Amino acid sequence: MNYVFPCRWIATLAILVLGFIPSSLTGIAADAASTAAQAKLIQIENDICRAYVADFPYLDRLMTDDYLFISEDGSVRTKAQELMDLKSGVLKVTQLTAEDMKVRIHGTTAVVTGVYGVKSTTDGKDTSGRFSFTDVFVEQGGTWRWLSTHASKVSGK
Repeated sequence: MNYVFPCRWIATLAILVLGFIPSSLTGIAADAASTAAQAKLIQIENDICRAYVADFPYLDRLMTDDYLFISEDGSVRTKAQELMDLKSGVLKVTQLTAEDMKVRIHGTTAVVTGVYGVKSTTDGKDTSGRFSFTDVFVEQGGTWRWLSTHASKVSGK
């Protein structure tokens, strides 16, 4: 009997299996890192909700200097404008929640989509409602920073 063929087959199979193990482990590690980053971004969104009610310094630290808020009517507000209106009381948020969030991460950029439930006033006028949002974050020095937001009112709600 010729035992060379089974030995070669077993050797080939062993090489293939051993070759896939490191790449599988790398994939598992990458998935774990992605899952951790997604959880961190969800936590940041929840922190944003709390900060709009009572922790404006947190928003100041989280927003990049070139942060932009784009509203449903296309108006654009800068970080300075947003923080000034919050601090002065022109914009008063009494409750903010984020729901149905989905996180997508591409390298050092993350996009979070969801729905904000807001109880607020602007210049004393009720601006409460439900708003679909898209938040963009960038990772800088191992920290996620808030780059921009777009929000559109959910009709009929």
